[in-house]
Amino acid sequence: MNKALNDYIVASRNNNISDEITKDTLLANGWELGEIEKEFIFLGGDKILIEAKAKEEASLKRKSKFATLSLILSISNIVYFLFGYSYPIIVILISVFGLILGVKGVRSNRKIQAIFGIILPLLTLFLIFINAIFIFNAMNTGNNVFTGEKLPDPQVNEFRNKYN
Repeated sequence: MNKALNDYIVASRNNNISDEITKDTLLANGWELGEIEKEFIFLGGDKILIEAKAKEEASLKRKSKFATLSLILSISNIVYFLFGYSYPIIVILISVFGLILGVKGVRSNRKIQAIFGIILPLLTLFLIFINAIFIFNAMNTGNNVFTGEKLPDPQVNEFRNKYN
């Protein structure tokens, strides 16, 4: 036990200075990390470890929320794309937002939700891309993409009016 180190830690705690700041100050002044940690433990100060664990748990909780929100956005976005697709820019923006949240949520305790929150927006973006190819082909050629038959003029005009 080092009396000077012990007195400094006790004085810092009495002045409501966090153990983390105290530890950083001591390290900056040349004290060894092992000696500092021993002194904190001697003083009943697993406080640094408790504070670090609390910060980590709060971070995991926040990232878990990202994972859940990403999955909810992604599922609702696919439903919107499949059943109410009228504004592709909305679907693209929601997909990108869901993808970002999914990536942020990967390091949480809800990894599966986060992974699905990444896969579903990518799938939606892929479907939008394929849909755009079909629409542009029909607009430019006037042919049905699947059968190759000529589309009636009203359908071609409808495509051109809707997407131009």
